[in-house]
Amino acid sequence: MRTGEEWRWGYIDKTGKYLINPQFDRAWPLSEGLAQVLTFSGILTLEEGSLNVYKVGYIDKTGRYIISPRFDLAWPFSEGIARVKIGNTFGYIDKMGNYVVNPQFDYAEDFGEGLAPVKIGAKYGYINKTGKYVINPQFDDAEVFGEGLARVKTGSVWGYIDKTGAYVIQPLYEEAQGFDEGLAAVKFNGKWGYIKNPLK
Repeated sequence: MRTGEEWRWGYIDKTGKYLINPQFDRAWPLSEGLAQVLTFSGILTLEEGSLNVYKVGYIDKTGRYIISPRFDLAWPFSEGIARVKIGNTFGYIDKMGNYVVNPQFDYAEDFGEGLAPVKIGAKYGYINKTGKYVINPQFDDAEVFGEGLARVKTGSVWGYIDKTGAYVIQPLYEEAQGFDEGLAAVKFNGKWGYIKNPLK
């Protein structure tokens, strides 16, 4: 039996007035005009008992569903595209809910500067918005592009690549952050410091 009926999410304006009445099991902020919301979709009966099933869809600022709840997980829109998860695979949709890249990846991140890091098996690579690999899977971890560079992990160390997949900063660092205003925090020999973006 479903529980937690008293908890509902909605949206208010800056004065506290409801713009969208509380009706969702979870709700996230608007991004590029749409917000993902979680709703109860049914009860799955298992041998050991029952399980509440929830799905994620997208609403506009009036609370109207633009994309019906049908995803197991979903993220905010970025560059006109949102990543979603169906079962154990990740893909990408447009603002009409159509797949621009079919679910096929074991993991995926958002698009940044036209590319997104995705994982198949044990390795990460980068695809464009048509789903074509621009940088083939070869990294042990990978993050979103920013300021022309992306941090990637090879073995136990991090470095930075450009959009061709070439290293601009060799993998030397135990930990690394993305560039912000030309600087990135990195950890080397147990100490943190900052490096400059050589593209700036």
